[in-house]
Amino acid sequence: MNKIYYYVVNGGDGSATPRFFERLELAEICQDLELELYGEEWAEDCTGLVDVPQTTEDYLAELEAELSLDYWGERERTAYQKAIDRIKALR
Repeated sequence: MNKIYYYVVNGGDGSATPRFFERLELAEICQDLELELYGEEWAEDCTGLVDVPQTTEDYLAELEAELSLDYWGERERTAYQKAIDRIKALR
């Protein structure tokens, strides 16, 4: 799964807005720039990362790979197959 990094930008009016970046270093640069421009600092580091949502095809491939494993019981295999069928119906 891909990762996306963020910095929470101080809106100046009590609001906050996330800015998203492909690299942590970019989020840190954004944070440093805000500090230099506005002299405001959050009480703690406001950078971090989140998982990028999976595409339909990626999630389907992940579930199909899990279903192909030998160690699942009938209940788990049925649950995986049901989820796979539901995803395929979305296409």
